[in-house]
Amino acid sequence: MATTLSLYEQERLQRIKENQARMNALGLTKQTSILDMMFQARKPTSNFNNKDKVRQVKSSKSFERTRSSKRIQGHRPQYAPVDNPDSDKPEGYVHEEHEYNKNGNRIEVSLNPDVTPEEKDKQLFQKLMGRRCTSQGRGSVYDSQVGICCHFCRQKKLCGEPNCPRCEKRSTSEECIGKTECSRCHSATGKFCRACLLIRYGEEMVAARATDNWLCPHCYEKDHPEEHWICNSSICLTRKKMRPTGIAIFDAQARGFPSVGHWLQAQLKDQHSNPAAADHAPPPPPSTPPPAATAVLSAPPPLPPLPPPPATAA
Repeated sequence: MATTLSLYEQERLQRIKENQARMNALGLTKQTSILDMMFQARKPTSNFNNKDKVRQVKSSKSFERTRSSKRIQGHRPQYAPVDNPDSDKPEGYVHEEHEYNKNGNRIEVSLNPDVTPEEKDKQLFQKLMGRRCTSQGRGSVYDSQVGICCHFCRQKKLCGEPNCPRCEKRSTSEECIGKTECSRCHSATGKFCRACLLIRYGEEMVAARATDNWLCPHCYEKDHPEEHWICNSSICLTRKKMRPTGIAIFDAQARGFPSVGHWLQAQLKDQHSNPAAADHAPPPPPSTPPPAATAVLSAPPPLPPLPPPPATAA
């Protein structure tokens, strides 16, 4: 008994026939069949028989010991004769092992069992303090707790100044005489070690510490912006959208300047005195090529060496 279709189903079948005829007239049916064949060709074919064969080969393969160790084969090791390192030591000498600090320097520590941990730490402390004053420039001993970070080199080391109340006793409540202290801001941007203060700013640590109202380059720039005496650390130059100078002390001295700060000061003054050549633009960052105004870097400037900035604010 044939079932009668409803009016909705009859209309639906009629629309399907019309859509099919329209697709045939446009040639879409052929394109659909081609795409179906392409997708079927890309599908990877899985061969279960090959997988079963690979499993059978792996399971049937016997693993044998293939190591060539002579110890496993039963041979006794033969050691080369070694000279006794303590044969030429005096009587009662205790062999020492070597430990290394964070700087990679070797520290000798006694293995005497009678030495308590407190005495061992005391011996280590005495040896480190003995090495502290070997370099007064930037220090020799790194200390993350007591050391004060230099604003330029960013080395947190104990200073190399003798009789420093902070670094000699490792007391955080005392003041370090091997780092500068700005009389106004008292911030980390005014902390410089002896070497960075001399090479980058042309000042001596003794003179800076002897001056009661010594100002850091940041505070001095606020009081005297017309002198163009700025902090030439990489952090501060990047904030000013200027190219960091890098190791420029040799170029500065070859051109007659006592420090990198004086050389940079002369360039900034030359740029502001010749606005047509400089176009009022600061030195570019490393990502952009330098303009023609920075050609003064490749030729000795005609300006004479400038004296260091005054230590006191006007």
